[in-house]
Amino acid sequence: MKRFTLVFAAMLLEPFLFSPVRTQVKGNLASAISQLLDYPAPPPPPPKDLAEVLAAMKESAIKTGPGDPPDPGADAPIKVLIDYWGSQTREEIGKQPSEKVRQRLLQACEEGPELPPYLLDFLPNVPDAHARIKRILDEEQNDCLGPLDPSRQESRQYLREWLMRNSEYLRDELISAASSVSDGYTTGSEQLAALARLDWKTAEPLLKDYAEGAAPLTAAVALSLLYEHATQNNQSAEADSYRDRLKRVAGDRNALNASGMAGFMAVMALMKTDWQGRDEWFLSLFADRTFSEGYGAIFLAEPVIRDPDRWIPIISQLIGHRDRNVHNAAALCLAGLADRPWRMQARNDALLPLLPWLSDPQWVDGSNSFERGQLAQSMGILKMREALPGLIRMIRNEEDPNRSDAMHALRLMRDSSVIPILRELIQTRTKDQIIFSSDELTQALIACGGLTIDETVAALESCAAKADVKVKDRRGDRHLDIDAPYSSISSPSEWFDIKVARIVAEQEYASEAVAAAVVERSKLLRKKKPKVAAKLWLIAQQWRFPAVDVAIVERIADGSANLDTLLAACERRQNLRANAGGALRELVAAGGYQAGIGAALLGDQSNELDILNGKDRAARVALLVGARMLREPLLVEKAGALLKSPDKLLALAAERYLESEDSAEARNLILVLHQGEALILGARARFDPKPGDWGDWIRWEDPLREDVKKNRADEISPRWKIITPTGCPEAAIAGLFVCSGEKLSCASRKTPCAKNAANSPKASCKRCVSFTKKSRLMIWGRSSCQEMYRLVARVSLSNWTKAVGGVFTRSN
Repeated sequence: MKRFTLVFAAMLLEPFLFSPVRTQVKGNLASAISQLLDYPAPPPPPPKDLAEVLAAMKESAIKTGPGDPPDPGADAPIKVLIDYWGSQTREEIGKQPSEKVRQRLLQACEEGPELPPYLLDFLPNVPDAHARIKRILDEEQNDCLGPLDPSRQESRQYLREWLMRNSEYLRDELISAASSVSDGYTTGSEQLAALARLDWKTAEPLLKDYAEGAAPLTAAVALSLLYEHATQNNQSAEADSYRDRLKRVAGDRNALNASGMAGFMAVMALMKTDWQGRDEWFLSLFADRTFSEGYGAIFLAEPVIRDPDRWIPIISQLIGHRDRNVHNAAALCLAGLADRPWRMQARNDALLPLLPWLSDPQWVDGSNSFERGQLAQSMGILKMREALPGLIRMIRNEEDPNRSDAMHALRLMRDSSVIPILRELIQTRTKDQIIFSSDELTQALIACGGLTIDETVAALESCAAKADVKVKDRRGDRHLDIDAPYSSISSPSEWFDIKVARIVAEQEYASEAVAAAVVERSKLLRKKKPKVAAKLWLIAQQWRFPAVDVAIVERIADGSANLDTLLAACERRQNLRANAGGALRELVAAGGYQAGIGAALLGDQSNELDILNGKDRAARVALLVGARMLREPLLVEKAGALLKSPDKLLALAAERYLESEDSAEARNLILVLHQGEALILGARARFDPKPGDWGDWIRWEDPLREDVKKNRADEISPRWKIITPTGCPEAAIAGLFVCSGEKLSCASRKTPCAKNAANSPKASCKRCVSFTKKSRLMIWGRSSCQEMYRLVARVSLSNWTKAVGGVFTRSN
């Protein structure tokens, strides 16, 4: 009876077990695994501490926004510190690094990376640091290689100038530079100020001569420095005299209009100190028409930006003044704060008095669209609801760029009250207006909640039916591309749907509810409209939401996952563990390809070892393929044991895993398998099984291998690093050949480095290597720097008596 029951059950299940649909689904996963095996695997990760800091900064940046990057801390890797503090200087936030950070930047100068010039002022300005920088410059000057490449020369020149302006070193050069100041904004003025700070006795006669000269900017700089010194040293008579002269410069229309900067220097110098009648004098400038146009408004804004709590209430009272010059200057002065949306300077109290300007372009005489656009965007950043009427008027009645600026502001404000107006504007647009206008209007509608979930899903489905939706891959940079030919879409509503899809595909404009609805809709359409369903699923995979994570694991479980789904799973491994951990464990228990991928995603070493020791061929292949893409560590000896498997796919999966694992043990196993082939191991940008786009870059490898196989050597050198003087990054090279005795050196230098007299690699300096008989040479591996390939071509193997047979390694 039991046997009859089993037979009967099998008969009932036969249509499902052996149906074409189920067979195809199982075949989909097998095909996807094979495609993943051929897909380029990621290179070795950065050091753990760097990876952790970068990940933390990325997560924090998402929360804080682009204008407020998180401080990585003083112990962060130096490249992270350079990037972070570089952003601080570029945004003029005014934040200063700790003493520990300053010391680490100094250490970076000593160890080789070129410090960007805008970070030099963050170096410790103390005698010990000055001596260390002087030593760096002296060592390079005495280097044996001759001229540096142009970029390195420029970098060292900046460092030299910093040392000259901040220390006792290079004083003669500083005096010479200060003695030949030309009338430009920065040319020589920094050297003049440095000399005044470091050696007043020498600087004073120069400053007095310049102050009497005919060059207006240089005279203003000199007067500012003389005035500053007099006030700091309580020389009241001299200070009064220089102050009067600076006032005349500030009010001189010629000084303002010629280059603009002489008047600016005068105003800034006078506003740095507190003196009787200063505020009245400053406010009197607002009545001068010169300060309500052009550079004048900038001069007035800078003191306000320096002390906003003091000046904003006072300047706000000047708005609407009966003197039109005063009103214009006050408005432009407050608007100066709106020109700093990411510098934490925009403030409600400064912008509220300017609300009428949004509705009336002529509210400020001689203003331009850029100033009003900056004002609109700043009000959007501050989410000033008082600005809504003015922003709506700009959208209705003005053209771009002001209209786009206003729509951008509404997008940032995310205020649902403007939804009816935005819908009305979209409905009245023609096909061409929708196609060729910016996305700001649609973005504003979506950001304000103007589309329901059903409307969003319908728009995405319409796009999937009409447009070409695919993921483009450019050397590991995967991004969604939605393309529709102009002639293929007829109605404005269909073009609107395509715009919605392009926008909602970005994480910022999606939600968990939208993601869940799109996932469900793609499931319902898989049988009736498989192409539309596939495109919807491709869009959904761009979102980092739990509903998508669960759906990814479900597709792996039912065998319908394609290459894009497996790549998405690898990219969001941590999310899958957090949101679908139970389903991943069920994959492991299911066996087959699902088990291998599930074990790799979970990273459970016990499950991984069970699969490697087991007999489930599909699980072992999938585990090796998944571990290769995830850089999941497996036991090298276990993977190596599969290299000689009669199953060609399993053996290939093991070999490619070991190649990407890239340890000495893994390389040895591969070399045993490929003895005498002069195999080149290591990653280019990635571990790519096929040349692909790299074909032209690596064409030299094949003849190099052939030369090596024909000319054997009797010894092999250990790995050794060379830094080329061509401006290229470090090249780590492995391999050896013995030369004929002719002296050569890296790059094009004809005379060997003096430090190489001992003909020993250990004796060579780090920027030059010369080769003599029995010396060892590391052959360049693959790199992204084209100059290195040219260098390899110069050092041809035909110039040598013997060449190594064996392995060459790539190193980035």
